[in-house]
Amino acid sequence: MASDDDTRFEERIGTSLRGKWTLEKLLGVGGMAAVYAARHRIGNEVAIKILHPEVARSKELCLRFEREAKVANRLRHPGAVAVTDVDTTEEGVPFMVMELLHGEPLSALFRRPEGVPTDDVLRYLDELLDVLTAAHAQGIVHRDIKFDNLFVTDTGSLKVLDFGIARLRDGMPMTVHGAMLGTLPYMPPEQAKGLSIDGRADLFAVGAVLFRLVARRRIHSAKTEPELLVKMTTEPAPPLSSVAPDSTQYLCLVTDRALAFDREKRYPDAATMQEDVQALRRGEAPPYATRKLAEAGPPNPLVQPGEAAGPTPRALTVATRAAAPVAVIGSPDQLDTDPCEPTAVARPQESAGPLSATAATGPVATVPAT
Repeated sequence: MASDDDTRFEERIGTSLRGKWTLEKLLGVGGMAAVYAARHRIGNEVAIKILHPEVARSKELCLRFEREAKVANRLRHPGAVAVTDVDTTEEGVPFMVMELLHGEPLSALFRRPEGVPTDDVLRYLDELLDVLTAAHAQGIVHRDIKFDNLFVTDTGSLKVLDFGIARLRDGMPMTVHGAMLGTLPYMPPEQAKGLSIDGRADLFAVGAVLFRLVARRRIHSAKTEPELLVKMTTEPAPPLSSVAPDSTQYLCLVTDRALAFDREKRYPDAATMQEDVQALRRGEAPPYATRKLAEAGPPNPLVQPGEAAGPTPRALTVATRAAAPVAVIGSPDQLDTDPCEPTAVARPQESAGPLSATAATGPVATVPAT
């Protein structure tokens, strides 16, 4: 049986906003907003995110909603979801008009029985780092890179969602109920502590995404948010080789550098990390890994491009496009079952939490976090 809230959201279907957009389908509902597939009166398909009326009563949350649109407009990168308009309903509730995406979030691909092909993983990382390079050049730090904010379209390209809590270099501080925002399993220690951050915080999150894809587990496991907070702020990420021993030495070095506890030891910027990822895609030794291995002496034998990484399905091999069977990451019985998936931690910080988090399969757009 549908709840009263479900009925409320479904009742909007078929209605028109400002005489321009007709709401055609409910795509998702979260604690902040509902997202609909809609059609403009001239025929264009769009996605429309409408704040819940009770949320719209908060001036701070409305400002954050507007902030997401401004960041997207400022970035204007093909790998970031485009926002084309911001307005209010006839009742005065803010809504945002965005491009309508067809596909599914990376989290859905991660859980597929067949796993994620190596070539695809490296391509997604390459595209993600390209978006972050452009964002950081504009003074934008995303602050919530995670599976559910990475969307794979039906054409195979990656889209970065939810710039609702992005930090702008020239932006005004925002505080909403004293919450420190982000998603804890992907946060670098400085962000989890509520300290100042820069683009290297996003690179840590990229490393956390890569770590989970390869190792089939998060950096740290915990049963409660407080326990996870302690681990994220006091314990370095385990070396990838210790939990995914079949991974190549090159891949381990790239992942471990992104996840360095001390941000001074991480990649200095997204472009430098992207250079290493692109080398992996070509089946070559990444520049950083080459230097690191030279410092350590003769390397151990590595899996060569196109060869299997080992007997276990979680292995990630570096394969060229010409390689025969593409290695696959993970299998169903290796899925992480850690129940702790917090989306915000109550600590003093300057902005509110993610406005959107997950997306359904099929035609979808950014969908608010619950």
